[in-house]
Amino acid sequence: MPLHDVKCLNCGHVQEIFYLPGDKPDEVRCNSCNSKNTKYVMSAPVINFGGDIWERQVEQEAADNNW
Repeated sequence: MPLHDVKCLNCGHVQEIFYLPGDKPDEVRCNSCNSKNTKYVMSAPVINFGGDIWERQVEQEAADNNW
């Protein structure tokens, strides 16, 4: 998903913006204070392990390998 985090250097507000490759906006305004003093920041990826299917697969693999 092409969501990008932008941080306002005036108030510290972090917001997500959506743009496709090649359509990066020249400037981004802060939603909180309307400042143009913003920068793109890297965010940690979200990885979610869980759910019934994943748990059953792990349990079956453990049983198969005598863990």
